Amino acid sequence: MGGGIKNKKPLILIIKNIKMARPKSGTTLSSIQATIAGEGNSLEAIQNHQTEHEYSEIAKTQAVEKPSEFVVFKLVNTKKKGRVYIDSINDTFNPQTEKVERMRLLSGVDSIWLKDQKDVTEEYAKNNRRTLIFEGKILRIPSWDKSAIEFARNCSHCIDNPKRKTGSKTEFFEWNPKKQAEEALKKQHFMVEAMQKAFTVSDEVMKKHALYLNVSFIDEVGFPKLTESIRKDYALKAQQDPQRFMQTLESPLVEISFLVKKALSDSKIDIGRERNKAYWATGKFICSIPPHQAVHDYLVEFASAGSPESRDFLEQLKLTVR
Repeated sequence: MGGGIKNKKPLILIIKNIKMARPKSGTTLSSIQATIAGEGNSLEAIQNHQTEHEYSEIAKTQAVEKPSEFVVFKLVNTKKKGRVYIDSINDTFNPQTEKVERMRLLSGVDSIWLKDQKDVTEEYAKNNRRTLIFEGKILRIPSWDKSAIEFARNCSHCIDNPKRKTGSKTEFFEWNPKKQAEEALKKQHFMVEAMQKAFTVSDEVMKKHALYLNVSFIDEVGFPKLTESIRKDYALKAQQDPQRFMQTLESPLVEISFLVKKALSDSKIDIGRERNKAYWATGKFICSIPPHQAVHDYLVEFASAGSPESRDFLEQLKLTVR
């Protein structure tokens, strides 16, 4: 026999030296069962382990969320750099009295409303005024600091306050991950709805609306686009601005805009006869066009104005444009 065979351990010793690995956290139920069975446990032991695992999984899904240690506010203007300071005195709407009142945030004083601080001396107020400081566009207020949280939420700079005065250069909002996620999901659903409309409306409706949304019907080399290409760009408009897309989809202005553009492109309306004036190709006067205003935009506005002249113009448009 060769010497190499004598130095090898018997097969039975190799098997005995293999240790059963302990199941790691995050392993599946099947892997736990395999481990238990490998250790030679009974069927009852396997079932007990399985029950314990199920209880653990149920407990994790029903666990109570730990309250956040901070209330977080974020600046609306994401371009601001460095620190941003919010003064501790602010005139704003008091939801309890439904009047505009002054807030003053002081250390050691529970109420933020000046009318409730009658016992506070001017010296104390001067030495204990607080300032809210945004660092990196974020303000974190400990959840136990009720006065500062109330001040921030009622402040005229907070856009969540429906009674605030607009125009603040330091607008901010309360960061609520759940609320923000819900709003983002709503926007996503709305965008999907708009894109579904873009792909399902008829070609006629699509083209008129696409023109209104300034979709180009000419490709990059100057050839007319195929209907499929127009619809692709139309759907892109729905994705980019679903709000405007849905608001204007069934608007009467879409039809009026189409009629005006068609009349201009077919030379049914003459804007070269006289400066700042529009005529029908037959020579009949339509209206004067204000200087520095786009001809198309003004004619759409004129056609939808509701005056007798506007109604006549719109009726003529419908008869002229085929």
